Parts: sequence; C-alpha cells; structure tokens
Amino acid sequence: MSVPFSARHIGPDATETSAMLKVLGAASLDDFIAKAVPAKLRAKRALALEPALSEAEALAKIKHIASVHINIVLLLVNKYRILEEQLKYGNVKDLKEFYGFN
Repeated sequence: MSVPFSARHIGPDATETSAMLKVLGAASLDDFIAKAVPAKLRAKRALALEPALSEAEALAKIKHIASVHINIVLLLVNKYRILEEQLKYGNVKDLKEFYGFN
C-alpha cells in the first residue's frame, strides 16, 4: 500500500494540531508562535514563496540540480588530476603558475 506524499511529508492534520496545541497551552498556532518566538525575531510580512511543486516536479528539480553539481565536481577532479600531473613532472612549480598568476 502506497502512502501519499502529503501524508509522509506535510505535518500534522487539524486534529493532531489541536491536540498538540492543547498540550502546549496555546489557543492557536499564532498564539503558540507569539508565546514561543520573540516579536523582534518574527517576520513582519508573509514570505514570498513560489507555488509548491508536486512530488514528481520536486524530484525532477533535484535530479537536475544533482546533475549540474556532479558535472562541476567532475570538472574540478579533472583539473586537480591535471595539476597533480604537472607538479609531478615539474612542468609547474605551484598553483599560481598552473593558473597563470605569475
């Protein structure tokens, strides 16, 4: 049986929230925040957030970000290997020379 994404990742429902607030002695989430977070630390206006993504959209975005990062890592690893080789054979003496900052 598959559990929906929202059930796995989107906090408590109204009944659970009410029970939690009762234990905390707060009438509402706003009341709880007012008691728990000093006014000077609270945001003055609502956050300007993009609309939520579906699970499939979020996974696609994560995969894209990961693919970009892996390419950057591979580029850096390759550059490091070239530097090691150049240092080993005495073609350059240090990192500054390798990058042309003499």
